[in-house]
Amino acid sequence: KLFPVKHSVKQARCPVVLDAEMPPHKRRRYRAIRQAAAELVRECGYEAMTYDAVAERAGVSRRTVFNYFPTKFDLIKTWPALDPKAFAHIATTSNNFLADLRELLLERARRLDGDRAEFLLLREIAATDPEVHNRIDAAIRSSFESLRPALAQRAQLSEEDSRLRLAIYLMLAIERTAFDEWLESDADSPTTLEDAINHTLALTVSLIGSGLDDVAPAAPTTPASPVTPATRPA
Repeated sequence: KLFPVKHSVKQARCPVVLDAEMPPHKRRRYRAIRQAAAELVRECGYEAMTYDAVAERAGVSRRTVFNYFPTKFDLIKTWPALDPKAFAHIATTSNNFLADLRELLLERARRLDGDRAEFLLLREIAATDPEVHNRIDAAIRSSFESLRPALAQRAQLSEEDSRLRLAIYLMLAIERTAFDEWLESDADSPTTLEDAINHTLALTVSLIGSGLDDVAPAAPTTPASPVTPATRPA
């Protein structure tokens, strides 16, 4: 062909991120859409919720809802993907994995898209809607699984090594325990999520202790290639 056809690759749209730089009118619209979606899921279930119904309740157009939240799941998702910097941070071999994990979880907490009331509502919805529960659980697991290459580099193990599950499950357990403390704290003087993370890590340290001197370190296998945010997005 004289003029070969160029096939364009359609990239997935990313949801709008609520941050301090968002104009007030867009922030109010964003919150109205999220609140409408949460109310509809609680009333009729996740599957029955539609973009049209959300738009009508929020007082905006369907296109506006889609522009803010490109997928249906984005309407109820309230936590961020791991920051790309987390890959380089976790891949670095330091003397204290829990300290590095603390920085990762605290940064993730600072970037949460929602307050305590929204997470309480989401937990209420997930408790009664298996579809929402399963989607949330899968998304959180996938988020931490994305750190597998960085963990492999840190531990000098292959990415397929089953022992990496230990670190992934530990991260999951610490974050979920911290979330439970945060959400179940006294409503009049609630614990911050950052405090709950510190409390959970302190408990982890007290349970683990200083270590076992007579246990040999894990034998390394073929080390993974250096991990950068560009090679494996969060």
